Amino acid sequence: MGERKIARTTAWSAGASCHGGCGVPAHMEDGRLVKIEGDPDHPWNQGRICARCLAMTKYVYHPDRLTKPLLRAGERGEGEAAADFVVWDTATGRPVVWDTTAVAYKAWAAD
Repeated sequence: MGERKIARTTAWSAGASCHGGCGVPAHMEDGRLVKIEGDPDHPWNQGRICARCLAMTKYVYHPDRLTKPLLRAGERGEGEAAADFVVWDTATGRPVVWDTTAVAYKAWAAD
């Protein structure tokens, strides 16, 4: 077990009803997020956070989480979506599917 550091920050949890910006102390150990809780001194959430935010340690390190951009193969709307992993430099300025939490979130860049 390494040294535990606590970073006071704000959080956004995946989902349509998240307004974002809740204050959280993020507990880090050996460079990994190990615990998250509500910040009682934060004026927005006053120590309360939702279940999705509490589960952040699970979805940040989920094995199905995409960590590289996907470049769409073919034109939009052509049947099944097909994409290949690419490096960030290749993805810049191209149609990209980007999923950070294994929850469908698509950001389409201009061609």
